[in-house]
Amino acid sequence: MDGSRGNTPWYRSTAVEVLVALGYALVFLSPGAVEPALRAWLVAGALLTVVAPLPLRWRRPRTVFCVVLVGNLVACCLGVVRDPLLAAAFALYPVALGAAPRERRGVLRTGVGPAAALLVLAAATGGVGVAASAVRTAVLGALALAGSWALARAAAGRRAQAERAVAEAARRAVTEERLRLARELHDVVSGTLGVILVHASVGRHLADQEPARALDALGLIETASREAVAEMREMLDILRTDSSPGDADEPLRARLLRVVDTARAVGVETSAEFAGLDVLPPWVDQAVHRIVQEGLTNVIRHAAPTRCRVRVSVRAQRAEVEITDAGPAGAAPLPPGLSFGRGLTGVRERVTALDGTLTAGPLSGGGFRLLAAIPLGAGPADKVVGEGVPRSRMGEEAGR
Repeated sequence: MDGSRGNTPWYRSTAVEVLVALGYALVFLSPGAVEPALRAWLVAGALLTVVAPLPLRWRRPRTVFCVVLVGNLVACCLGVVRDPLLAAAFALYPVALGAAPRERRGVLRTGVGPAAALLVLAAATGGVGVAASAVRTAVLGALALAGSWALARAAAGRRAQAERAVAEAARRAVTEERLRLARELHDVVSGTLGVILVHASVGRHLADQEPARALDALGLIETASREAVAEMREMLDILRTDSSPGDADEPLRARLLRVVDTARAVGVETSAEFAGLDVLPPWVDQAVHRIVQEGLTNVIRHAAPTRCRVRVSVRAQRAEVEITDAGPAGAAPLPPGLSFGRGLTGVRERVTALDGTLTAGPLSGGGFRLLAAIPLGAGPADKVVGEGVPRSRMGEEAGR
């Protein structure tokens, strides 16, 4: 079982461990009470078993802990060092830090067994003074080891919590990106196919009687297809680079007017009012474009030919998008809660991701109204969009 020092270079961490070991030897090594004939041998043994292994505690944590624990106990019993198992506690930290739940009892048995045996042996053979010293070493050493274990487990808990937070953030980022791609694909593919479908239907009905108008419909189909291909390429460029949505060179007004012209070409009498577009940040710029695109696509699908009003303005540091249509000519008002597809679900997700609000639904006198408000200071949210929005509410507005 290997320890972990994060991203610290091995040579730097090893140098720190060597300095700590040398400091321990200078402070706690005290062979003055040892017989002179044995002093050199005991000091050498303490250096080899207590001090020397410490720099390797992160590479072989359990092995180093066992060696240092036994050496520390023997050195304490023989009076070579005067610390209450501080070296063993220092070596225990990486063991406790990386111990899995099923390994913790084994670690405790590894430490407690030899310690108890050596202390009992020292107390039984060394007289009253040695017995008292052994008890004192046992009590203080147990406190030191318990403190090291508690600190390591607390650090392990914080690290595990941080890892879970990183994993959750990554999962949420993947989900957000997946939903963003779904919205972009829906806005580009579904909107364009809806316009193409309308023009193809008009061209088919007029091919025999009014071939000139049928050719005009084919020209509009070609234009819509080219625009869809261009938008798909732009989206792929965004995915391949570090650019963000809204980095397009074309001004928002020009993009909105092109969407409005497309609606007019299929029989939707559209009036447009744009104000304050130059102050929109890139992410709001992109959201406004997509909302207008989706709103007019819904009008084309469900209400054309009809009258429609599009208003985009900035009020109180909020961008407002309002799209209102009169409904199909001669059609009855739409019943509340009627659902047609996924269009408004994507719009709501897009608006919610920017901390905005969306209201959409049929009007009492006929027609449909969509109103979105997005704060200008809102950046792309670091949460899964749509979270916290009741599914039933999203489903009720998902139709248009």
